[in-house]
Amino acid sequence: MKNNNFLWIGLIAISLIGFGYWYSKKDKTSETDSTLKIALNLPLSGDLASYGEPVRRGIKLALDDLKLKDSKIDSKIVFDFQDNAGNSSKANSILRSQLIGKPDIYVSGLDVQTASIIKQVSQSNIPHFVWTFEPFICEENKNTFRIWTNFKGEAQYYIDFVKSRSPQRVAMVFVDEPGSRTQFDKIIKPAINQMGVKNIFIEGYGYEKNNFKDLAQKINSFKADVLLLNGYDIHLVQLIKELKTINGIKDNNTFCSTDLLDAAPLLDSKLVEGLRCTAPIFNSRSEEPKFVEWRKKFKTKFNIEPKYTDAYAYDMTLILNKISKKGSIENELKSVKLDGITGPIAFDSTGDLKLNLEICIYKNGKLTPDK
Repeated sequence: MKNNNFLWIGLIAISLIGFGYWYSKKDKTSETDSTLKIALNLPLSGDLASYGEPVRRGIKLALDDLKLKDSKIDSKIVFDFQDNAGNSSKANSILRSQLIGKPDIYVSGLDVQTASIIKQVSQSNIPHFVWTFEPFICEENKNTFRIWTNFKGEAQYYIDFVKSRSPQRVAMVFVDEPGSRTQFDKIIKPAINQMGVKNIFIEGYGYEKNNFKDLAQKINSFKADVLLLNGYDIHLVQLIKELKTINGIKDNNTFCSTDLLDAAPLLDSKLVEGLRCTAPIFNSRSEEPKFVEWRKKFKTKFNIEPKYTDAYAYDMTLILNKISKKGSIENELKSVKLDGITGPIAFDSTGDLKLNLEICIYKNGKLTPDK
């Protein structure tokens, strides 16, 4: 009888141990299933790191703030940062490696690197946040979202500026990449043609170009009433210096791409005086208490002033924190609405952010809304 009792006790103990093991595994599996895995393929070194690194900084600051409300945030959202160094071949290699881990959301940049992998990401049916200026990338690719300034949203501001000047001669210069060429050839130039402007100088330059004396001379010789400049920060710095040296930029006649916000801190304030660009309200209304407080917090953590890309990346992280994984992640993203540091956050029907931009001008070394 005693032996039978020992047998039953042993069976019960084994059952309890087995149940405990199963339950602990179940909890771990459940926790893994609920973790949102984000794979990032960005230029974190090289010339384009000035765009990729702010994405990482914005994410880090957002995670710090989210951690104050939820101590387990690090296990709920996991970020895998990989550096494509602005190289398309490397971006493709990184993508192949990251897809093995089955990420829930993919993040990539910049223009050329994203263009080289976007078809593969779309075919994988993974929601894809793109850090690219390409005008129609969201319309042309499924599962694609963008929370950044871009050539589609910026184009109309160029057009409105030209219209307001009633020019006879318009010069347009841009970095010759697919996104900027589409913006100027397919959107801006046709609109200027419709205004009746017959004298147009338009020229693209290669990304690798680092001496702009020849191009500045061409622009100056054309004697434009309105000058439209496009380029990454490294290009605008050199182009503006050369044009200012030969008086190729006249008062109130020049409109630059949003990259001027990144280029301006690298230039003497006298060189940016009178230049215009589009800017998020985060930049144009920087003295509002909400933005002052956020900038102070950012500077305390990183010991530098934030860029507009830092702010957009911060807001992207707030969006990702809203994802529950209980249904379609894509549908959750499409329906998201929140008040971010860059303004109200919501996507249009194509997946593009509904931008909050305004035309600004540099006056006395300070960016201000253009009245």
